[in-house]
Amino acid sequence: MYVNERFGEDERTIRYKVKAWNKLCQVVMDHLHKGQLLIVEGVPSIEVWKGNEDEPRAQMIVTAQVLRFLGPRPVTASEQEEIPI
Repeated sequence: MYVNERFGEDERTIRYKVKAWNKLCQVVMDHLHKGQLLIVEGVPSIEVWKGNEDEPRAQMIVTAQVLRFLGPRPVTASEQEEIPI
C-alpha cells in the first residue's frame, strides 16, 4: 500500500506493508485491484532487519482488521476491450 503525503508544495510517497488473514485475505484476493482506493484499519507494527551490508532496515506493517473500498473498481485493459463503443 502506498500513501501520498503533502506538505505545502512538497509531496512524498510512503510504502506500508499490509497483512490480511483468514476471510479478510480472501476478500482482498477476490475484490482488490491495482490502483483501487481503500481505507485500511488495523494494528501497526515495525519489522526490523539488517540489509545486505549489515545496514539497519525497517518497515511499517499494518495487520488489517477492517477494509473499506472507496469509489468504483478500476477497469482493467482486458475489460476495456469487452465494452462496446
